[in-house]
Amino acid sequence: MIAALAFVLAFAMFFYAMSIKANIDAFKELKYEGNSLPVMIISSTEATNSTLVFIIRNTVQTERLKRLSDMDYKQAKAMLGLKNNFCIYFEDEKGNLVNISSILDKDTAGIGDPDAYVSGIPCG
Repeated sequence: MIAALAFVLAFAMFFYAMSIKANIDAFKELKYEGNSLPVMIISSTEATNSTLVFIIRNTVQTERLKRLSDMDYKQAKAMLGLKNNFCIYFEDEKGNLVNISSILDKDTAGIGDPDAYVSGIPCG
């Protein structure tokens, strides 16, 4: 009886440890993708051919932003090389959501996962 209890306890501890490792790995992946996304959409030079770049020299290029917004979400996610869902939105210096719906001609908070919400507004 004690051996069976020890076996069940060891079995439970093994799966608990594996789930912790999986959570840590998922967090690391999210952090990596979160850090790499800005690199893919920002350029310091006008001479960029990437369809993903829409911030050039700290200025949002509205035509490029709209082009990215018009892409299918799954296509944009694949082009960005992301496994996880994303939402690109803008905040002012006080942390308030900047309304870009008039630029995008859509009633959304940003570009990305249509099932994600930012301040109660759908992202994409």
